[in-house]
Amino acid sequence: MPPRPASHRVAVVAFLLAASLGTAAPSNAEDAGDLGTDCDAFTPCTHTVAPGTFLSEGSSVSIDIVAGFPTNNYPEYILRVGATTGSSGASASTTAWARGETSSPAWRSPSVVLRVPCTSRWEVHAEWFGNYTAGLPGATSQPFVSPGTHYLLTKNLEIGLRVGWGLNGTSAPFFSDAGLAWRY
Repeated sequence: MPPRPASHRVAVVAFLLAASLGTAAPSNAEDAGDLGTDCDAFTPCTHTVAPGTFLSEGSSVSIDIVAGFPTNNYPEYILRVGATTGSSGASASTTAWARGETSSPAWRSPSVVLRVPCTSRWEVHAEWFGNYTAGLPGATSQPFVSPGTHYLLTKNLEIGLRVGWGLNGTSAPFFSDAGLAWRY
């Protein structure tokens, strides 16, 4: 199946941008801060979850693959549990359970992300990541670039959207991702 036309990609980007920019916070919204999610980004978040709280994150990706029909990955789910360490209970650590992520000693997946808060409820990010073979015959490289946004619907509920493009002929030409996080 040939790749989708550029007009399809432009329409998806325009929709995601309009959805993220056109959503205004209610006038009585509380100052929410950052939930520290990473479900709709490749780069793991380094934030911890406050003791006594849970952060439940899920996302799903639609991928245009190089050869064949577009596909979806298995939905990803992460549950972060805030716990205390030490007798004073003053420091926090995070336990995470993840589903849908794969790794292999034959592959390396470096990434970097820049997250910029625009308001107390809305942030944008730009990310570069890649999948590269390590020591296998027939080296493969699949680099990607991906802008996205996170928006706090309430102080404990966040939506994340991103789109991305492969940077060479072996990478998926386009993908889109939507995620939802709930802190409780």
